[in-house]
Amino acid sequence: MLALRDENQQPIDDNAIIDNCITLVIASHDTSMILPSRMIRQLARDPEIYNKVLEEQMDIVRKREGKEDKLTWAEIQKMKYTWRVAQELMRTIPPVFGGFRKALKDTSYGGYAIPKGWQVFWSSDGIHMNNDIFENPKVFDPSRFGNQANPSLCLHGLWRRSPHMYRK
Repeated sequence: MLALRDENQQPIDDNAIIDNCITLVIASHDTSMILPSRMIRQLARDPEIYNKVLEEQMDIVRKREGKEDKLTWAEIQKMKYTWRVAQELMRTIPPVFGGFRKALKDTSYGGYAIPKGWQVFWSSDGIHMNNDIFENPKVFDPSRFGNQANPSLCLHGLWRRSPHMYRK
């Protein structure tokens, strides 16, 4: 943040830096706790998903070499189904409601002109529950993330890659 400049190429002031730091601390705390909480809730309510996650975890433990009792990065990489459940949890109730993007050039969307420089708000719920993007969006289905070769879905399915993506 110390290297950031405003629209006049002046360094941002100390209050803006402090505000951003506080926002990051609060936001990172809240969003970090949402996924583990939702995962526990989902596993408690859905025996089929619980059993699949449990089987995957137990399979990893059974295949351990030696007496290692700590989780390794290689083991985390093997948690394919668990990660799909996490992705579906983040899709159904995203940790971030939405955000603003700045139009980098004049464009239009849905018949509306969006001039360069305008701020556009995207809603994650409007995207995550859209039938054009996710088939049967109200159905909890971790298998929808089984095909990671689909480049149109960004991590967490927050938006589709398209000419209408904007930067902050």
